[in-house]
Amino acid sequence: MSSGGVGAGWRSWPSSAGGAGCPAIPDRPDESVDDPHHDWDGDGFCEEEPCVGGGEPGDCDDGAATIFPGADEVCDGLDSDCDGELPAEELDGDQDGFLGCAECDDHDADLQHDDADGDGHSTCDGDCDDGDPAVHPEAAETCNGLDDDCDGLIPDDERDDDGDGFEECGIDGAEADCDDGDAAVHPGAVESCNGLDDDCDPSTDEEADSDGDGASLCDGDCDDGDERVGADTVETCDGLDNDCDGESDEECVDCGRWVPDDHAAVQEALDSAADGETICVAPGIHAGPLTWGGFEGRLLGVAGPGPTVLDGGGMATTVTFSDGEGPEATLAGFSVVGGSGDNGGGIAVVDSSPTLQRLIVLGNEAAFNGGGISLSGSTSSLVDLRIEDNIADGDGGGLHVDGASVVTIGHARLARNQAEKGGGIRLTDGSEAVIANAVVDGNDASSKGGGIYVYDAIATLERVRITGNAAGEDGGGLRVRSNALATITNAIVAGNAATGDGGGVHLVGFAEVVMGNVAVVGNEAGTSGGGIYVNTSSTAAYGNTDISANAAAAGGGVFTEGGATLAATRSNAVANTPNQYDGAVGDPTGTFGNVMHAPGYLDTGAPEPADWDLHLAADSDLVDIGSTDLTDPDGTRSDIGAYGGEGAGAWDLDNDGYPEWWQPGEYDPTTYPAEDWDCDDTDPAVHADQGC
Repeated sequence: MSSGGVGAGWRSWPSSAGGAGCPAIPDRPDESVDDPHHDWDGDGFCEEEPCVGGGEPGDCDDGAATIFPGADEVCDGLDSDCDGELPAEELDGDQDGFLGCAECDDHDADLQHDDADGDGHSTCDGDCDDGDPAVHPEAAETCNGLDDDCDGLIPDDERDDDGDGFEECGIDGAEADCDDGDAAVHPGAVESCNGLDDDCDPSTDEEADSDGDGASLCDGDCDDGDERVGADTVETCDGLDNDCDGESDEECVDCGRWVPDDHAAVQEALDSAADGETICVAPGIHAGPLTWGGFEGRLLGVAGPGPTVLDGGGMATTVTFSDGEGPEATLAGFSVVGGSGDNGGGIAVVDSSPTLQRLIVLGNEAAFNGGGISLSGSTSSLVDLRIEDNIADGDGGGLHVDGASVVTIGHARLARNQAEKGGGIRLTDGSEAVIANAVVDGNDASSKGGGIYVYDAIATLERVRITGNAAGEDGGGLRVRSNALATITNAIVAGNAATGDGGGVHLVGFAEVVMGNVAVVGNEAGTSGGGIYVNTSSTAAYGNTDISANAAAAGGGVFTEGGATLAATRSNAVANTPNQYDGAVGDPTGTFGNVMHAPGYLDTGAPEPADWDLHLAADSDLVDIGSTDLTDPDGTRSDIGAYGGEGAGAWDLDNDGYPEWWQPGEYDPTTYPAEDWDCDDTDPAVHADQGC
């Protein structure tokens, strides 16, 4: 009770026992008021008549302005209306220290408004255990054997609803049922190929790969007892349906000899085979290192690279071609691992031109160049390769090409490789390379050229993604130097970074880059040229290209220096930080069809630009404003960006035979499958006839 400005003699009221937040029964106050004829609390009543200065007599507490005859009774344990009685609801009927008006049941001392466990619910609110904050009427049921939500029922998730003998929670040491609505699903059930986790293990559709060919029955292996039969197995001429397509020996491979049936080791088979033969290798880990030895035939891992491994054992290069082998010398269907050599940790090709197909080159190291593969003096063809997690102490973490080689690379992925220069690829020494439908992603160069470094060489890049690469100095995505030429068509250069110049593309020393329908987006440079950096005596020419959302200290979009040449036509530059163009050459926006529009990409919500969907939205301002003499696959005027121009309809990064959709807007699941357009160009198992 507050004093209400009453004079001396009033004190605070001590409370009797009571719970937090509930009025307890107070002690009576002192009644030492000097003059009962004065209205000391100003409520219009004095204690005894006559009331000096006006007012009515009968105030039973002239030190509290809320207590006087006729006042409203409140739940405070006081005789507010001075009638000499407390209302029944203000009495403590069950003697639990709480007034009846603050109780849900003043006859049951166990039911209180006090929230003893701090969970926001008292026993009066239905808390069935006010000593456990995890138990209250709004709690979620958990697998603990308790009535967490106080509904008085055994929780639904602690019953065996489907009658299969397993409760969902698996309490008291029992195994838990992962689907208590399906009696066929429970621990110990037989796993079937139905998309469900039948045995609660918690894998889905898993079956043991009994024959070790990399495929189970659920993966499409029609005979999991024979390693020569599997969904991804090459059809060989042996009377079996090796590839599980319902036919036997159609367009089959004639295996001249088998490893390990005919030869215990791969090297033994190579040494014994005649030119033109095919050596078929069964799944398993096969020891290297291997020397090809001039054999003009095929070494084939029939079950594919997943289960068929050539392991260099950390002793030397895993596979070496150095005896003038030609294109008939074919290595296909293997994982090449564990190599450690001077040049070419996984595969070394010297003055030879083998064919490399369907390989995973993984985790190899080179003391000098080519952590994954080194090609020197070669005209090799590399198709359907994954070159990943290789390291070179020198150049070319994934792939190094020198010695005036002329190579073709198709449907390749080079990822997470490391080197001093050219984290993914280093092309040099008068060599030439055509790289098509490839991904160069997440590679790292401690010096220059995080993704690709072209030095005194010629590179033709078609439908290539250069994304998420990093350089400790210059050229995060692509570096072109010293009389080198890079021609880039339908490409994405996104999310690359350099601590120095040229986050996306770096040109120096009489280098030249010609780009058409390229997206240079979201790259960063520590100094100059977030998107493109052009040094003295170098030339950058581009058309139908978007340069947007790049950043650098200077020239966020394009930075030119000294005698650099810049030729831009029908291109877009926007949202680069701190500016679109900077340096020796002026801003071409507004001339030769160059514009500044928000590109309107389909999805830029991912944290990393390397993961953005750079298809144009249907309402993008970059649709149909490219070169007037260049058309998209549908015959309309070219769009600006990676999915415009004549090559836009040939993207097929996953090599599934279904080109990625190029049309502006979302994938059309009704129209595009009939046209064989792919909705996911990263997964060969998803395409217009499967999953789209």
